[in-house]
Amino acid sequence: MSLCDEPATQNNKSCGMAYNCRQDQEHRAIWRCYCHLMDEINTVGRSLGKDGKFQLFICLSLREHWLHRMLVPMSMTRVTAEMYEEQSFLRKRGLLTFLRQILEPLDEFDIVLENSLTQGI
Repeated sequence: MSLCDEPATQNNKSCGMAYNCRQDQEHRAIWRCYCHLMDEINTVGRSLGKDGKFQLFICLSLREHWLHRMLVPMSMTRVTAEMYEEQSFLRKRGLLTFLRQILEPLDEFDIVLENSLTQGI
């Protein structure tokens, strides 16, 4: 079972993002998965620092085949604009596309992670 298969109780109306109808359903699913993944990481990763939580997020989102899908919605947030430099992968459209094109083929693989890496998630 995927981490994102569970029903979410949170909706993302507060993000202020405007999507067209076609994108809306996919972006809602992405945000739902992102929120659920972050809740799981915060629950089990209390002893992890920022770097450990970030590594856990990357590993789990790759395993669940969501990382390349999360990049565009994450790049559109106000937090990204405030915290990342203009020339970063999340803010520069060409670099973001390049990163997505590198990560997308990983969907073809089943990524198995040891419990020691995933903290049991």
